[in-house]
Amino acid sequence: RNAIAWPTEAIVTGITPAGLRVRIVAAGVTGFVPAAHVLGVSFRERPRLDVDEHGLSTVNGAFGLGQRIRVALDRIDETGRPELKLA
Repeated sequence: RNAIAWPTEAIVTGITPAGLRVRIVAAGVTGFVPAAHVLGVSFRERPRLDVDEHGLSTVNGAFGLGQRIRVALDRIDETGRPELKLA
C-alpha cells in the first residue's frame, strides 16, 4: 500500500460494463475501477457502463483504451487486487 503515492497515474487497458481495468504506471500492476466509481453513483444502483460495440471506449467517449487517468486506492479486494476510484 505504501509503495505508491496516491493518487497516481493509470492507463485504461480494458473497458467492460462492470468498469475499467487499468494498469498502474508506477508499479506495473493492474487494478479495477468499478462502474459505480466511474459514474459517481451508489453500488446499490448496480450501475453499468455503456461500451461501444468493439469494447474500445465508452459510448459517450469519456474513456478509451490507452487513455491515462488518475486513480486513488479504494480498497484491496478479497483476492488481493487493488480496487480503485477516480481521483
